[in-house]
Amino acid sequence: MNTNKLRLPRVAFNNLIAFLNSFKRIDDETFKNELDSEMEYVSYSKPTVIQKENKVANKAFFCIQGMVYAYYKKETGDIVPFRIFQKGEIAVLADSFFNKRRASAGLMACADTNLLSIDSIALKQIFNNHPGAVLLAANILSCILDKDRLRNILLNLKGVDRIREFYQQFPVLALENNLQFMDKQIAAYLHMTSVNFCKLKSEVLPGII
Repeated sequence: MNTNKLRLPRVAFNNLIAFLNSFKRIDDETFKNELDSEMEYVSYSKPTVIQKENKVANKAFFCIQGMVYAYYKKETGDIVPFRIFQKGEIAVLADSFFNKRRASAGLMACADTNLLSIDSIALKQIFNNHPGAVLLAANILSCILDKDRLRNILLNLKGVDRIREFYQQFPVLALENNLQFMDKQIAAYLHMTSVNFCKLKSEVLPGII
């Protein structure tokens, strides 16, 4: 249970409820209160691993500010982002979180990122108390699968078009920001070399910003 309720921003929690309402209208005040009592507020000033790879994911996060990304590591140790969660979205390694399987991937919070988090045990208890809420989990999983579908479409585009579409999907990354999500990470996400990405980026960005 969150033992420091004063630190849980009301606006942030209300934004979470608004996000959940986009799937299924939540009028059950008991459900809201139970969810509220279990949420914790966390803030990161620099990039931080919030879920290590090869571990069971035991937390889900709602992004209040900033960005979170799922990643895997190459044999060389290089980090490859493959799924991006923006402000107003739930970041979770769903298969590991809901099925208690070790996740081969990890989660990284970018710099200047604020999150609400809840652990899997607390959420399971809430779902047990409110069986209808399980539908929310299915809808969130559907959103994550849609992210993967959009990325697959993105990766099938040619170089310049791939970069242009990326910045249309994630416009905050085309602007000056404090996220510290670097060009090399974007290049890895797009399955491009850093050199090729930077060259094509210089052609694309002037037409976007």
